[in-house]
Amino acid sequence: MIFELYGKANGGSATAKDLEKATIKIDYFEPAISTSRLIGSAYVDEKCIKHQELKYDFPEIGWNIDKEYSPTAIEKFMGCPRSFMFGYILGVPEPDDNDVFEIISARDSGTLAHSLMEQLADNEMELEEFLKLSGEFFDRFIAQHPSLITDKVPAERDSFLEMMDPRRKVILKEEDIHCTHESGVKLYGFPDRVEELEDGSLLIVDFKTGRNVNHHEDDIDTCLQVVIYAYLMERKGYKVSGGEFRYIRLGKTVTCKYDDEMKAKLSEKLELFKDMMFSGKFPCGMACDFCKYDSICGRSYETEFFGFDVEPLTDDSGEDSV
Repeated sequence: MIFELYGKANGGSATAKDLEKATIKIDYFEPAISTSRLIGSAYVDEKCIKHQELKYDFPEIGWNIDKEYSPTAIEKFMGCPRSFMFGYILGVPEPDDNDVFEIISARDSGTLAHSLMEQLADNEMELEEFLKLSGEFFDRFIAQHPSLITDKVPAERDSFLEMMDPRRKVILKEEDIHCTHESGVKLYGFPDRVEELEDGSLLIVDFKTGRNVNHHEDDIDTCLQVVIYAYLMERKGYKVSGGEFRYIRLGKTVTCKYDDEMKAKLSEKLELFKDMMFSGKFPCGMACDFCKYDSICGRSYETEFFGFDVEPLTDDSGEDSV
């Protein structure tokens, strides 16, 4: 095509040699389109790339007593205070994951489920009607976000409908619940699903679409999110018995109790959150495997939180390098 265009632009009599002679050759790293191009060029030339040790001077950010925090934010903080600082205080956006082979992401699935639950807020629907509506929502999403592997769509649709099938009566409200915990931490939010048990108490349900079980029974560290939701519902005047994480792909359920012991552990977590917010110091945590702030967090140079020094990489000459 390039040859044909070149020929038309030059009277139609150009040869392949003419095109080759007219072609301007530019080195890969020559165009100034990236600030990191010189690093790539140096690597190709087999040069040793040294780095200067960075000094991270993070600002001390004080407690905002007027701000409310969601269960997701508190859970993020407990996993890594510094990651929480980047996302929830400084507002540094996390890059989105883009798995081209994924039918529907967990985030999109949750958003879709939440939209469907809102449809139930002011309407009395039969189960069959609600599942039909759920299927229509899912099909509309797939039409707007076509999948590369169409054979997997039916199974994903079945999983989504299973998630939307209420086993018990679902208690719903349209607005978030707002309250202030005894620690002084302001909380808000509403779980995607709240089911009414036979004794009239409520069960907080959180669906998981992953293929690995990451929660443990009655463990405040992994069940923190549903415990906070349970607290919010209790402050709303409901009796809450506990919560469940339902892994729809695995067919497994992890239960979490909600009693005085769990409330005490929740208070300890929120007191820790408040104390660190007041201090304005946000050390790195241990949830680093999938963290998207790893290139800017400074974890490699922080010793206070871990209690040991992290040695930089060295080349054969003993000089610090990457």
